[in-house]
Amino acid sequence: MNLASGATILLLALCLALLGWWLAARMTAWRRSAHARRRARIAQAGEQGAAALLEQHGYAIVAGQTRHHVTYLVDEVPHHAVLQCDYVVARDGIVFVAEVKTGDLAPQLQTAATRRQLLEYQVAFAVPGIVLIDMARGTCAEVRFALPAVRGAMA
Repeated sequence: MNLASGATILLLALCLALLGWWLAARMTAWRRSAHARRRARIAQAGEQGAAALLEQHGYAIVAGQTRHHVTYLVDEVPHHAVLQCDYVVARDGIVFVAEVKTGDLAPQLQTAATRRQLLEYQVAFAVPGIVLIDMARGTCAEVRFALPAVRGAMA
């Protein structure tokens, strides 16, 4: 084998390796995208069924997909974020935020991300609690965090 044919084989192997890497990356992105679309479909179906479930449990739907703007300070510099809850509901004159969860882990308060989200909503929306809707089990539960008074809170 001469030097030219060795270089050609090496170049061909490098091109094939790059092509394989690119194809693997595209397949991974496609699988993730398909998984995200599937999760979005399940979540959307869950939210549609949640309205009926809320009403069965005596909640009146005030609004759906409500956005709330929050401001927080980092070293006295204001920053802004937008939160979006699934529903604002009321029962017996008390207003709650309702959050719809599907799947096995998301509706559980042992799941840190769910617990943090509900706590964030209770504080940001200034409601006494959150109605956690577990679509897999067809249940609604009022979740209330016992929050201490905050000294030096923003006005």
